[in-house]
Amino acid sequence: MGETLLNARSLCLLALGVALSWNSVAQMTVTGTVTGSVTDPSGQVIVGSRVTLTSPKTGESRSTTTNNTGAFSFIAVPPDTYAIKAESQGFKGYEQTGLVVSANERVAVGDLQLQVGSVSETG
Repeated sequence: MGETLLNARSLCLLALGVALSWNSVAQMTVTGTVTGSVTDPSGQVIVGSRVTLTSPKTGESRSTTTNNTGAFSFIAVPPDTYAIKAESQGFKGYEQTGLVVSANERVAVGDLQLQVGSVSETG
């Protein structure tokens, strides 16, 4: 009887250990975050700018718009090397390549400064 109780206790502890380990693995983050803001040449934020993050390797892209403080963020970004582009009416487009995102990393690209001009131009 004592040996059976010991085996049952060991089995319960083993099951608990596996469950706790599984929970830790499930909570691991395998994506990154990209944040920044869009400004004009004088440093003023540009609200409503379209910002696009593209993986040249996969061709996948996602877009967002800047908020009322000119900020943007992309969450749950798979690790890869990206190009980021910002556009706003009355300004030249901005593009940056070679943006590396790793798992569990927050990449702050800073201010993407747009120059006055046509959206079809890149500054």
